[in-house]
Amino acid sequence: MGTVIDQLRQTMALLLEPPIPLASAWVAWLAFGLVLAFWYNRAKAAAAAMEESLNRPLPRSKSGVRPPAKPQPKPDAFEELQSLLDGNSTVQS
Repeated sequence: MGTVIDQLRQTMALLLEPPIPLASAWVAWLAFGLVLAFWYNRAKAAAAAMEESLNRPLPRSKSGVRPPAKPQPKPDAFEELQSLLDGNSTVQS
C-alpha cells in the first residue's frame, strides 16, 4: 500500500510543479494546435466562399437572333438648307 501512496505523491508533485521541458512541450503542443485550428477554419471559409461563387447563377444573355439594324440615312445638309429657304417647316431628320 505504501508504494501506491508514494506513486500518488510523485504524480501530485509532477502535476503541481512540472519540469520546465515538460511544461514547455505542453505550451508548444497547445500553440501548434491553435495554429492548426485557425488555419483549418480559414481554409474552410475560403473553400465555402469559392463554392458559393461557383454556384452563383451567371447573368443570362438575351436569347434569339435579331436582324441587323437598318442603317439610318445620313441627313443631307443641302436638303435641309433648301427646305429652310423654301419655308417648309417639315424637315425630316
